[in-house]
Amino acid sequence: MTLVLLLAGTAAAQERSIETCRTETRNPELRIEACTTALTELKPDARATRAELLRYRALARRASGAVDEALVDLDEAIELQPDHAGGWLIRAAIRQDLGRIDAALEDVEQAQALSPRSPQVWRRKGVLLDNKGEFDQAYAALNRALELDPRYAEAFFDRGDLLRREGYLVEAIEDLTTAVELQPGMAAAWNARGSTWATLDDDKRALSDFDRAIQLRPEFAAAYVNRASIRWRLADTDNALIDYGRAIELDPTNVDAWLNRGRAFEALGRVEEARHDMEMATALGARRRAAEQDAERVGSSDGGPAREGAFYVTSRAVNYRLGPSTRANRLGSLGRGERVQVVGQRESWLEIVTPDGGRGFVWHEFLDLDE
Repeated sequence: MTLVLLLAGTAAAQERSIETCRTETRNPELRIEACTTALTELKPDARATRAELLRYRALARRASGAVDEALVDLDEAIELQPDHAGGWLIRAAIRQDLGRIDAALEDVEQAQALSPRSPQVWRRKGVLLDNKGEFDQAYAALNRALELDPRYAEAFFDRGDLLRREGYLVEAIEDLTTAVELQPGMAAAWNARGSTWATLDDDKRALSDFDRAIQLRPEFAAAYVNRASIRWRLADTDNALIDYGRAIELDPTNVDAWLNRGRAFEALGRVEEARHDMEMATALGARRRAAEQDAERVGSSDGGPAREGAFYVTSRAVNYRLGPSTRANRLGSLGRGERVQVVGQRESWLEIVTPDGGRGFVWHEFLDLDE
């Protein structure tokens, strides 16, 4: 009788671990512990269940920042259950986090072959194509996701943010409004819509949206930077400086926060504080560029090496951006046939000297060597 009770208790404990592994979403560490316990006690022949629990542990490890361990879990899950689209899709998301866009797209293609009508697959494909600078294909993939699920709030956000960054502001407002109506707690969508209102010079609506984004996510550093810029424009100087300072507290590596606060200090005649912030922005920008260049040397280069210092001409009208991604802020545009100097390369993005003497990034396919 005692042995029977002991076995029953063990089985019940294992079921609790499995259930926690499957359902816990707020506490990644608790979920990792539960999944690990369940996996340890699982029978060797339970391949499908093991693959499922590995996927859940990978999600928890990703949430906790342990991405390398998450990838190990997913590699095993995919080996155990290669016909499950979810494993491929989760690995694609983590590879995207690591900047391995081409590898992530390969995983998405595998998921798409297994589940061609999954809106989640099409959304991930759209986001990855956006990262590669392929606007038309990204837009088409996000459209497909929304055809399959017309109430997919995240896809409305992704499409709206894509449209915002490409300058389609009215269409962006429509998509981002739908996103926050469907999912009012999505802070990123409020922030993106606020940025769109700001570009349209509607400061009142922009400020309201940034307030909402910060209310929903008090640690949202980028939203503080955005709100500070609006407050500065409205001559609310003290609160603008408070917001810039809060952004720096939350994210000391935020170049925009240091740079914008430095400019604000400069305008106020606070020279030493301005100099300090400008120096911090410069140092962080140089460090970020060096890290990205090191990563590029380790990884592969899609477009082949650019000739630094050489002059190129634009093959079409093209936007240039703050960073090497279509998610980076748009700084301006170049006309077809315009001549620019290339000074570096990050993956398939070329770093150029912008018309105002600064630096910006252009997708490599839009520039041809001027020889």
